[in-house]
Amino acid sequence: MRLLSSWKVLALLAGVFSASAVGAEQVDGRYDIDCAVVGQAYRATRATYHYRETVYELDSNGGRRQYAEIIYGPVDAFQKIEATGRWEAFSLLGRHGEVNLTSCRFVEVSEGKLRYFATWHSNDRKYIASADVWLTAKKPRRLETAIRSYPKDSQQFPFSVSLSVFDYEPDNARVPELSE
Repeated sequence: MRLLSSWKVLALLAGVFSASAVGAEQVDGRYDIDCAVVGQAYRATRATYHYRETVYELDSNGGRRQYAEIIYGPVDAFQKIEATGRWEAFSLLGRHGEVNLTSCRFVEVSEGKLRYFATWHSNDRKYIASADVWLTAKKPRRLETAIRSYPKDSQQFPFSVSLSVFDYEPDNARVPELSE
């Protein structure tokens, strides 16, 4: 019987404990560590009490046009669609199930930020998109940007490619004045 060196044993134990600690999904009877990391970052984003998500339409030349802003609070969110210019409130209670991320693939680390490709399933499971997701460098890792490409016949927005940029600065996530 061959003995494993102590560093190999530690590496194996770290993999086992980190997979169970982050709540990794099981895929074909094994843990999907990459989706566990992205899923944990998504949960950390949603657990942040005040943050802003800005949604842009991306065109084929890489240009972007702002579509919406959403400011998230602990129980409510506020959304402004650029075309209307009106802020509206909506409740997050019972609405914010977890986005399901599948087929995650680690791509790279750049300046401490992690990049993954994944399949993004909306909370209500109505929309599926290919996603290019960047996680923050600072821990706990949260979503920094997400580019989602939807099939032409099943789009969450009135366009097929969106960019979401997440901002965690408290001054940028203040409750807006609601439109009358």
